[in-house]
Amino acid sequence: MAILITGGTGFLGRYLARSLVEKGEGPIVLFSRAPKRQAVADIADKVELVSGDCAEYTELLRVVKTYSITDIFHMAGFVGQADKAPAETIRVNLVSTNNVFEAAMFAGVGRVVWASTAAVYPSVLTGPAPVVLDESTSVAPQTIYAAGKLWCECLAENYRQRYGFDHVAIRPTSVFGVGRSERLGEGRSMYTDMIEELLAGKRYVVPPRCHKLMWAYAGDCAEAFYCAWKAERLEHRVFLFGGEVCSVGETVDYLRTLAPHIDVVFGADPTRIVPMVSTALLEKETGYRPRYGMREGIRRYLDELQRAAP
Repeated sequence: MAILITGGTGFLGRYLARSLVEKGEGPIVLFSRAPKRQAVADIADKVELVSGDCAEYTELLRVVKTYSITDIFHMAGFVGQADKAPAETIRVNLVSTNNVFEAAMFAGVGRVVWASTAAVYPSVLTGPAPVVLDESTSVAPQTIYAAGKLWCECLAENYRQRYGFDHVAIRPTSVFGVGRSERLGEGRSMYTDMIEELLAGKRYVVPPRCHKLMWAYAGDCAEAFYCAWKAERLEHRVFLFGGEVCSVGETVDYLRTLAPHIDVVFGADPTRIVPMVSTALLEKETGYRPRYGMREGIRRYLDELQRAAP
């Protein structure tokens, strides 16, 4: 009997695996098309790494049966440049997710907790007074990636109503942490560059000082998935995950306490971002509580970067 994490050595998968190990959960099987052993080097002796492709149903089902999987965290996905590779996006995000659902039902898996996205809502421009969305907001995906995730939500709910399929979907906003820039199909982003570029001594242009950003740390995101897995009585099956809202100025001021001579330029134009979202419903139904605000998350992120440095 074991817990399966697809995309287990990817960005969020590694944080989740580490969290489960720290909580004494297991055994844990990390299933990835190209496992990154170095990403989980600190817990490599406590998890099982298995190479395989979720888009190949027989490979996935073999793992589920071989390890007697009882619960699945489905974290594998293709993000970022998905609209430039629609066929791969469909294969990785839709076919793989359907395979996970089908394998779970066939093998009698208890619960599947899986990664959707807050990008099912339209992207927004940064500003001084952002709107924080909740689950009552109407969805309107603008990309193939977001539309695919919404399709998977509809599929999961159909299976739940027809067959009693036990699933929980988490819709994270932009999340920051070590490994984000390694995601399949993803380039770098403001949430990595604003920290890494500035602290590396490079000039970086940020949105206007009064504009707000949402800082959602990957360690808290892993906790959200864990709480959704453990929750016994759920009225809803789709939850948003966000973080602390801080101005760009506040963030830069904090970064200057860590590196006083950072070369930052406050731009005049807004930046387009995934919308900010509330964790209120997630907290109410699963007991999730955030541990890391902007400052704590960045400090933790930098500690992880230093530990990972050769």
